[in-house]
Amino acid sequence: MAELLDKHVNSAAGKDPSDESLRVYYEGIDVNEPFEAVRGRIVDAIKQRRIAKAKTAYMQSLREQASVAIKMTPPRAQISLKNTPIRGGADAPVMLVEYADYECPYCQQIQPALDKLAKDYAGKVAVAFKDVPLPMHANAQKASEASHCAGAQGKYWSITTCCSPASSMRSRS
Repeated sequence: MAELLDKHVNSAAGKDPSDESLRVYYEGIDVNEPFEAVRGRIVDAIKQRRIAKAKTAYMQSLREQASVAIKMTPPRAQISLKNTPIRGGADAPVMLVEYADYECPYCQQIQPALDKLAKDYAGKVAVAFKDVPLPMHANAQKASEASHCAGAQGKYWSITTCCSPASSMRSRS
């Protein structure tokens, strides 16, 4: 790597600019020090700019020459959605599966984003909800049981005030 940088980038710094060029540069900057005191810093600044430009050009040439092909298939996981409430069409091209607890404050925080996705991509995105009652939430297990009972009656989503198991069940408990 260091050899590549030396060969294609660092060598672009070249030799030091002439004193005449450095004086023109010096006159264009706002400094109270004499030319001789800042000459070295000016040379360093010019070299760093040359190196930065050379690095940008080198990286661009590498990108243009590269032919990248991704041959892996996107990761997929088979998840059973049997007896799982789904908001949106089950045949939607994208199926989000939310694993949540009815009393989890973090699950509640994500709910507005899920609602926005469902609204913005209606017909393209469906959301399946899998409840995972956590033992640290006192009412989560009972809320899960109640939601399953409502689901058995075809009323899973109607028991929620805003189509959100995580946010509405918490407010009812």
